[in-house]
Amino acid sequence: MSNSVESVDDLILASHGNWRFDQQVSESFDSHVVKSVPFYEEIQRMVVEISEYFIKDNSVIYDIGSSTGTTLSLLSQQHILKKNINLFGIEESPSMIENARSRCTSPNVNFLLQDVISSNICFENASFVTSILTMQFVPLKEVAALKGQILESSGFKSIVRLNGNLFVRSLTIAFTYVIFSSLSATMDTMIFACNALLLQVLLLTIDIFHGVGLSTAALTGTFKGEQTTHKYLPLLQIAIGTSLSIGLTCAGLCVLSPQTIFGLLTNHSEIIELIRTYVPWLLVVLGCASICLVLEGYFTGLAEGVVLRNTFLISTLAGFIPLAISTWFYHNNHMLWLAMSMFMVIRMVILGVYLVKSKELKIETILN
Repeated sequence: MSNSVESVDDLILASHGNWRFDQQVSESFDSHVVKSVPFYEEIQRMVVEISEYFIKDNSVIYDIGSSTGTTLSLLSQQHILKKNINLFGIEESPSMIENARSRCTSPNVNFLLQDVISSNICFENASFVTSILTMQFVPLKEVAALKGQILESSGFKSIVRLNGNLFVRSLTIAFTYVIFSSLSATMDTMIFACNALLLQVLLLTIDIFHGVGLSTAALTGTFKGEQTTHKYLPLLQIAIGTSLSIGLTCAGLCVLSPQTIFGLLTNHSEIIELIRTYVPWLLVVLGCASICLVLEGYFTGLAEGVVLRNTFLISTLAGFIPLAISTWFYHNNHMLWLAMSMFMVIRMVILGVYLVKSKELKIETILN
């Protein structure tokens, strides 16, 4: 009974415990997997979408168990405009490789007829590694070995380190805003409402800065891949000029016309009158934040996560927390806004120091 042959699909036959990716399976694999795996095409679409976060110019991509090359074909089409990317499919079935090569004719897509475990492939400088519906065919002890090969690659390690440092950055930002709001709540209700509205305008404007910062990060990464480092300085000049203009304009409008701006958020005239007292702080906070977000985007594009981590830890511990503690004792809202301002100012200064010392930009070039 165990050796009986049964129909797996209309054109695929296999005996119990004897599934093989042979010529018979390869010829019908694409239609079979779409019918047998729920949302298979959606899985492929999601993989391509996620790849946008990792695949840049000069990236190296691996697909373990590439079968007929569906994933690599889609990735190749998606990133066709990127420069010098190389895609490798690793497959141990000769018939699968044959079908894959007929599907993917792009010169930057290569298929390796290898057993990924026994050949001990080194995933050096890998930017993106996929393995879709493959691991269930690999013995568990060999899965652990394969995971080690991927995790030990320098490219994967660098991505993990960068994301870890960016996570610390995000935690410090969240911590700062939570403490700011909590200290506002310890004062009277009017102060809390006033700070909530000012913070709302601050965060909305910072979202605009984030757009400029993300564009800076993307272009910096592109220039780094192209090794056109002479473009860094013009990029920073344009980005900082744009962001600073937006920040000072928004802050200026809030200072000059608080009734018009904050009247969109509340109809309580007494709160708007109180806002007039504290709204000038937005000039300092937004002015510094506009520069900070661009510089953070620049260092993110260079994958200098340590710079961002150190900047946020120092600005939080040395700038924000001491003044926040003083605010707790004295219940002074101006001191609370001074704490937020020092958080932004120290961030800007530290990033500026790193920028001047950056090996990508010579100090003489910056000063001139």
